Amino acid sequence: MLRVNQNTRSVLSHFHFLISPPIILWSLAMAFALALLPMTLAHSQPTVLESASALLRDPSPAVRAEGVTQLARVGSAEATTQLINYYQREQTSDNALATARALANIGTPQAYQALLDALRRNQSAARHDSALVALREANDSVVPALTSALMDTEPSVRNSAAQLLGARKATAAADALLGATHDPDSGVRESAAWALGELGALSAIIRFEQLQIIETNPKVREAATNAEIKLKQSVASALRVPASDLRAVTIAPSTGQAYAVTLDTLYMFSDGAWQSVGRVPAVPLALAAGGPDGRTVYVYVGTSALGLYRSTDGGLTWNSIRAGLPNESRLTVTALATNPVDTRYVYMALATGSGAGQTALGIFRSNDAGQTWTQLANASREAVTTRLVLDATTPEYLFGQSDVGAWRYTLTR
Repeated sequence: MLRVNQNTRSVLSHFHFLISPPIILWSLAMAFALALLPMTLAHSQPTVLESASALLRDPSPAVRAEGVTQLARVGSAEATTQLINYYQREQTSDNALATARALANIGTPQAYQALLDALRRNQSAARHDSALVALREANDSVVPALTSALMDTEPSVRNSAAQLLGARKATAAADALLGATHDPDSGVRESAAWALGELGALSAIIRFEQLQIIETNPKVREAATNAEIKLKQSVASALRVPASDLRAVTIAPSTGQAYAVTLDTLYMFSDGAWQSVGRVPAVPLALAAGGPDGRTVYVYVGTSALGLYRSTDGGLTWNSIRAGLPNESRLTVTALATNPVDTRYVYMALATGSGAGQTALGIFRSNDAGQTWTQLANASREAVTTRLVLDATTPEYLFGQSDVGAWRYTLTR
């Protein structure tokens, strides 16, 4: 019995040692340390972002290129920032294109803005050229960024944005490009006109005509001329007629409805395609659209020998208009234009005779949507006027183009 008690005391003595406060604390500390060990080891290793950033500082271009690839793969905001910083500090062509493409692939507003900033005048040629390539290759998410860049403070950025939108055939930017044809910088106006031609923007047809007469810079006039030719070739192709058979294309200022006329047929653009409206009463030379209000569209066709015809039902039926016009056996309408601000006002250039013997009869105006006409006193009669335009930014003037040059007439009500 005594031996049992001694053994019991020995066991209890050892148990007391195991459960003493110092031993418990030590055990808990060890368990906690073991639990933290994986996290500690993980934090002691560099992250992918840190590793890629380190590669960008390597003297070898090949190693830096790998860093660009890894950061592009990460694609986070921090990775984008590091790529931008690298792109902006690199002064050589090494990896410039790869970095620009990586930023374009990331495709965030921050990344696109870095590429647009590379188009500024103070940037290196390598950075500028690589940004152009990357922005041209980027997916369609870049179009809003390029469109916004048309309002940038620096002309070089606006100019490049217009060229890129044209090269990409970004039809969603047509309205913004139309606005850019009014840019104070002639280079931007030239690029915007070219871009609109690349887009085949029907909404720009009247603006092309305006630029060819009103614009003072010859390069802009040439760009507008070429753009108009390209647009009309595109329309002729869509209509499946020879380009020589397409006589005119116009757009109604109030509704945006586009019309085209061939040797014998009027077409309207609807639901993304040209649709035949019907035959015109005579061989046309000029075409315009307007109306008595902002809703109803009247179509005007100027013919080679029978004067003016007007349709009040979109081209389904036609009426010959003679009130206030010269009583000539052969009356040729050489140009037509509608006031974009008030479409009740329509302007017309008339001539008589044919070929080399054609004689100018002057410029006529209607203030009742083509019903009656009066001649503009002292308007050009020196030569046959072949084009008339009005510009909403200068509504007090009528502009014309004749065989001997451009002219301007001050309008009065």
